Amino acid sequence: MVSIYDLDLTLIRVNSFKHWVIFTLILLPFNLFTFLPILRLYYHRCTGLVGRFEFKKRLTIIQSESKYWSIAGFIFSRYLCLFINKQVLKHLEQPGINIIASAAPEIYGKCLPFLDQFDHVLFSSLSDGHYIELLGDAKKVAVVNEMEDNNIEFSLLRFYTDSLEDLPLARIVNELYVIYTEDTVFESFQNELADIKVTLLK
Repeated sequence: MVSIYDLDLTLIRVNSFKHWVIFTLILLPFNLFTFLPILRLYYHRCTGLVGRFEFKKRLTIIQSESKYWSIAGFIFSRYLCLFINKQVLKHLEQPGINIIASAAPEIYGKCLPFLDQFDHVLFSSLSDGHYIELLGDAKKVAVVNEMEDNNIEFSLLRFYTDSLEDLPLARIVNELYVIYTEDTVFESFQNELADIKVTLLK
């Protein structure tokens, strides 16, 4: 059995990146080296000059080059533990291989204290100067590549998520656990995945 877990609103009950944006703003005045670049980026985002993906990409690039933000990422990862979804976390006790695949940035994702319960860890990250956000098809590709590279069989896959953006990955699993956010999300998964066992977790 291979179990794949999303992070935001699944393993934890919040959107981690939205909290990270606020956390960054609070700590920003204490780091002069990145103060102006990040402040300018926030202004461009607020005025619509950059979109969501470009904002996330540029913020990741700036922060990845700073030890200050690496330390901040570690502290932030502990803060996220306040929002752990204990019901979902209990599923990690089941035998098999556990994979976490999340669109959350690696800068704090890789510091989460419960990662020792996972055999494979995948977060949005920079690779050869390119930003790879694990969302939609990109998450599916990342998980498939990770499994193939490690000779993991695709015979029985279970997936935990809250978001319809994960539909591409959900289409290749045998069991899907939808973490409750809205009734329409669960119903949409059921309609799209008629041949897959879909279970609601609240």
